[in-house]
Amino acid sequence: MESNAPPCTAGSVNLPTEIIIEILCRLPAKSLIRFRCVSKSWCSLIIDSNFIKKHLSQARNPANLNLKRAMVYSSSSIHKVWSFPLLSFPSHSIKDAVKLYPLGKRAGRIAFVEVCNGLFCIWMEGELFLWNPSLRQHKRLQSPVIDTPHEIGANSFVGVAVCAFGYDPHNDDYKLVRIIKFSGRGPVRTETKIYSLKSDSWRKIQECPYPFYAKSDGKFANGSIYWLIDSGEATNQASKIISFELSTETYGELPLPDDHPNGPEIHEFGLAVLRGMLSLYCNYITSHFVLWGMKDANGPQKCWEKMIGIQYQDVPLQPHSSRACYYIVPRYLFENGEVLLEAKEDDLKGVLGLYTEKSWGVETKISSGISYVREVHVYEETLVSPCLRNGA
Repeated sequence: MESNAPPCTAGSVNLPTEIIIEILCRLPAKSLIRFRCVSKSWCSLIIDSNFIKKHLSQARNPANLNLKRAMVYSSSSIHKVWSFPLLSFPSHSIKDAVKLYPLGKRAGRIAFVEVCNGLFCIWMEGELFLWNPSLRQHKRLQSPVIDTPHEIGANSFVGVAVCAFGYDPHNDDYKLVRIIKFSGRGPVRTETKIYSLKSDSWRKIQECPYPFYAKSDGKFANGSIYWLIDSGEATNQASKIISFELSTETYGELPLPDDHPNGPEIHEFGLAVLRGMLSLYCNYITSHFVLWGMKDANGPQKCWEKMIGIQYQDVPLQPHSSRACYYIVPRYLFENGEVLLEAKEDDLKGVLGLYTEKSWGVETKISSGISYVREVHVYEETLVSPCLRNGA
């Protein structure tokens, strides 16, 4: 790695810069923030854009669990946002959990848009923010003006359909996509605007060519954002997956699995990203959960592979009725094939569990130590700043 930083020394030990870099890039961001005080040369190195990218590459490596954490959002506890190292799961999660303060204060209601390279995009207090909890830095994003089409009429209904966040590798930029849906006279229209962190500005782009009734939040994987959409009818059936490539700003379409279910027994469809792999999951009303994965969403052979299936009777929750509706959401895929799953009944208190092919190892400490687990997000500890415009 080329770096503009001067040779590094620490106390009486004089090591080659390359060795220092290889050691430091494997350390958590919290440690590196402290190490900026060691010397001017260390500070110059750690804030260098090339080092930040090298550290990010290490953090994204599935083998480096020491650079990954799980964020738990609780809907009813006094403190709402917690974080614990993924490496400690499931034995010492609560013991190692720390309180997080988005925007530097106790969090109210938060809507998580997406997390990408350690940067969270969140709705909080009616505004959009980019937030890196490892750096304790955040940036408020200006809301763009809504341009209502003249043919829709002044009495049209305006609603935010979706927001989605991801990284454009070709332009080395972080981008936020906001799609507004207009309902009035005539067909439904949409407006799409995109925010660039590098330019710190919004601009309008082409309208989405698909009837946009999103069944899931946008998920980022391999340079593209994906949405699960339906026909707009009052049903739980999914019709297709559409993609938006951030570099070219073009839309595309992905097939659903050949064996994907449709019908009244479907409770919830959703998208997830597991170790960079686009995944589709389905919760049936009273019976079971199924997870598919697509190994190469951007390649010529777009095929789904069924990964796991779980009967609800094997989930360690006490149902409150015989018609209990379960929500199981995949959160992380470990190298050994275990899957970190969040499970809850309706909107009640949830648990985290590790699922293997033959057993379910539940982490009961999560539900007892942090009440009413509402969302869980796995993220990397990175040095990517939301306050800089260079994308790194």
